[in-house]
Amino acid sequence: KNCQAPLTLVGTTIRRTQRGTMDHEMLLSSAIDSIESSYYVSGVDSTGNGVALTLATAPVDSQTPINFPLSVAQGEQALPPLLAASTVSAFGRGSETVVDPSVRVARELKPDAFTINFDPNATDILEQVRKALVPEASSIRAELHKLNIMEKGGFFHPHKDTPRGANTCFGTLVVVLPAPFEGGQLALEHSGKETVLNWGAQTRPPRWSYGINERDHMPKAGLQWAAFFGDVVHEVKRVTFGHRITLTYVLHRDSAPDPTADMLLTRANAFHGALCAALADSAFLPDGGHLGFYCRHLYEESQLAQTEAKLKSGGAGAYASKLKLKNEDAVVAAVMAQAGLTPECLRLLSMEYMEDGELVLE
Repeated sequence: KNCQAPLTLVGTTIRRTQRGTMDHEMLLSSAIDSIESSYYVSGVDSTGNGVALTLATAPVDSQTPINFPLSVAQGEQALPPLLAASTVSAFGRGSETVVDPSVRVARELKPDAFTINFDPNATDILEQVRKALVPEASSIRAELHKLNIMEKGGFFHPHKDTPRGANTCFGTLVVVLPAPFEGGQLALEHSGKETVLNWGAQTRPPRWSYGINERDHMPKAGLQWAAFFGDVVHEVKRVTFGHRITLTYVLHRDSAPDPTADMLLTRANAFHGALCAALADSAFLPDGGHLGFYCRHLYEESQLAQTEAKLKSGGAGAYASKLKLKNEDAVVAAVMAQAGLTPECLRLLSMEYMEDGELVLE
C-alpha cells in the first residue's frame, strides 16, 4: 500500500454557485496541469577518460581493475570474476524482500563488495538533477546503493523503488558503465507521461560500419545516466545481447532550502491567476467548501507530517521550498497558503500488485 496525499483547500469566505463551480474548477484544473514539471532528467557525463572497478573480494595482491569502456572481447576475460562475486537480485513485495525470476532477472553487488573511481558528487551531474527535479534545494548528494548486472535475458518488470526511510531521500540516479549491450531499455512512466531511454544503442558499433569486428568495438567513454523521483514507475526491458552494467544511487536533498531563489513558484503564474479569479468571484462556494487536488507524487508519512506542521504554523508563506512536497504539489500548497487559505494533506490508500507481469494500481 502507498499513501498518496491530495491537497484539500478549506476557506470559509469562498463563494460558489453551480455554474461558477464548473467554470472555476475547470480553470483551476487546467492551470495546475500547465505547471511546468519534470519527473526525470538524463544526460551523458564526458568529463573522464574511463572508469576502473575493483572487486573487494579478491586478494590484495591479485586485485586487477576492470576498466571501462569495455569491448565484448575484453568483457569475456574481465567480467567472469564480477559475475562470480555478484548475487541474485531481489525486490520488495509488500513488507517482504523476495526473489522471483518472473518479475526480475538480474545480479548485483553491494557497495562494500567493490570500489570504483567514479563519484557523481564530484561531477556536474547532480547540479543538472537539482535544477530539473528539486530546484528549491540548496544542494543534493548521491549515495551509492549497488551495482546492477543484467546478462542476456535479464529484465525487471514495472515497479517503484522501495522507500529508503530517510526524510531527505527524493529519487534515484542510474549510471550506465560503457560495455556493449542491446535491449535493456529503461522505460519511465509518471502521471500518464512515458519516456524510454535506449542506452544500449549507444554502446554497439553502427550497423553500417563494414570491416569493424563487433567483438573489438569499444564504446565511447561517456557515462549515460538518468535520475527520477522515487514514485516514478520504471521498467528495464529484456536484454537481448551483452551485459547491461549500471550503478544505482539514492538521491538526497539538503534540509536547508534557499527561500530567496524559490524557482518552483515561477512556474505557478497560471494557477495563481486562476485561484485569485475564483476567490474574487462572489458566486464561487457561497457557503464555504472544499477543493481537492490529487498530488502527482507519493510521500512517506514523515514527509507529510513535516509539511502539515509547516502549513499549520504559517511558516510556509509563499515558499514552496519550505515544504516536503515535490514540484507542482509544493506549488499548489504554497500558492494556497499565500492566498490566505489553509491547505491540508489527506491520505488515500491504494493497492499495488503484479498481474500477468504488469503493475496494477487500485
